[in-house]
Amino acid sequence: MSMEEMSLHVGSLSATTASGGQAPRDLRAWIDAVERIGQLTRIREEVSRNEEMGAITYMAHQEINAPTLLFEKIKESPPGYRALWNPIGSSVDRFAGAIGEPPGLGVMELVRRCKSKFSLSIPPVIVDGLGQPANENHLRDDKVDIRDFPAARHWARDGGEYIGTCWSRGEACEVVMCWGIDPALFIVACQTFPKTVSELDFAGGLMGRPVELVKGEVTSLVYPARAEIVAEGIIPPDSQKLEGPFGEFTGYYGRPEDLAFLVHVKAVHHRDNPILTHALMADYPANENSTLFSVARSARIWNDLDRLGVPGIRGVYSHPAAAGGWGMTVVSLEQRYAGHAAQALALAAQCPGGAYYAKWIIAVDEDVDPSNMNQVIWAMSTRCNPVEDIDILRNTWSTWLDPTQNPPDERPYGSKALINACMEHRYIKQFSKRTKIRRSVYENVAARWAQLGFTGQPPQLWALED
Repeated sequence: MSMEEMSLHVGSLSATTASGGQAPRDLRAWIDAVERIGQLTRIREEVSRNEEMGAITYMAHQEINAPTLLFEKIKESPPGYRALWNPIGSSVDRFAGAIGEPPGLGVMELVRRCKSKFSLSIPPVIVDGLGQPANENHLRDDKVDIRDFPAARHWARDGGEYIGTCWSRGEACEVVMCWGIDPALFIVACQTFPKTVSELDFAGGLMGRPVELVKGEVTSLVYPARAEIVAEGIIPPDSQKLEGPFGEFTGYYGRPEDLAFLVHVKAVHHRDNPILTHALMADYPANENSTLFSVARSARIWNDLDRLGVPGIRGVYSHPAAAGGWGMTVVSLEQRYAGHAAQALALAAQCPGGAYYAKWIIAVDEDVDPSNMNQVIWAMSTRCNPVEDIDILRNTWSTWLDPTQNPPDERPYGSKALINACMEHRYIKQFSKRTKIRRSVYENVAARWAQLGFTGQPPQLWALED
C-alpha cells in the first residue's frame, strides 16, 4: 500500500449516518457558540487595519486561551464590514466547537475525537444558490473593489496586505477565493492530504454533514454557500508580481519578495455586514496556526500509525508552541517488542500526516501524557541516554519558511531528530520503578476534591499504581 493509498483508507458515509455532534453550520453560528462560552471579545472602538489590529491581537493573545477578537469598526472599510482575528488561537474549546464537540474536553480527548472524525468522509452537495447567505450581495466587474474588505497589514515589515487584484491579459485559469468560511474547513485546509482526494469530503466528516456548495456566477467553479466573502476571477498566464515578505507561522518573516500569481477579480459576493477572518502568524500563543494545526495534525499522525499497523499507541501530540504544531511530535506507546519505539519514531517522522517540517519526534512510554510537556521533559531527562537514543534523519521534507536553512536556496530540505525517551526495552523489567499514586487512593481523593477545598476538576493522571 502506497503512502497516498494509506492516507485514503477512510470510511465513507452519508450525513444521516455520521456519529457524534454536528459542527456549527457556518462561521456566524460558530461565533454565537463561542460567545456563549465567553471566548469572544467584541472591539467596538475604531481601529486601523494598518498594523493596529495585528498589534492588538498579538498583545491580547500573549495568554493561552485568549478570546478571539471581532473588530466591528475599521477605519479604512465601510460601516458594517468586520474582521475576526485568530478564530481558534490557542483555545481547545474553540477548536472543539468547530467540529461539533463540547467545551471542557482535555486536549488528548479532543485529539481522539478528531482522529475518529478524520476516519469519516462525507462528500459535498450542490445547493440552489438563490437565497444562500454568501449570495446576499453581488458586485461585478468595475464595481469590484476588494480593498473595501478589511484586509490588514499584520506586521511592520509585511510587503503589503494579504489580498490583491490586477487586470487580466490573454487566456486564464478560473479561480474562486473565499473568506469567512466554516472553521472546520480551515482545520482541513491546514493539513497535508494527497492530491487524489477532496478535502471537502474530510471537512464533511469533521462537521458531521456535507459541505453545501453553490455554483459560481461568472466561473464554472463552486464555492461554500455560507461563506462570508467570495471572489470569482481568473489568473492570466504569465501574470505575476513580486509579493511579500510576510510574517509566517514560524514567528519570522518568510522568504524575501517572490513572484506570486495575480488574480483578476470579476465578481464578488458577500453576506450583509461581512466578516473577514484573519490568522495572525506569530510565536505561540499568539499564533492562529497553533491549536488549529496541533490537534488536527496529532489526529492525522495517530491515524497514520494505526493504518501502518503500529500497535500500542496511547496518544500522539504535536505541541502548538513548536511552530504551530509543525515542529515537534510526541508519541506515547506501550512497548510490546524489541524496536517498537524506534519503529514508531521512524514512521511518525515520515508518515503522510507527519513528514512535513517536523524536526523533533519524541517517543515516551504509556505512563507519560504526550500533551504534558512537564512529563515529556521529565521522560527525556530520566529515560533517554543521548549517545544511544537520538538518531538523525537527513535531507527530509521541510519548508521554504524554515529560518534555520540558509542560504534560502537550500530549502525545503531539512533534518529530523528521533528521540527515544522510553525506558530501554531490553532492560525494561529491571528499570527503576516510577513513584506513582495508588489508583484506589487517587479515586478517593478525586471524589473528595471539592470537599477538600480545591476548585475545578482534579488532575487526570496517566500513571497510577494498580
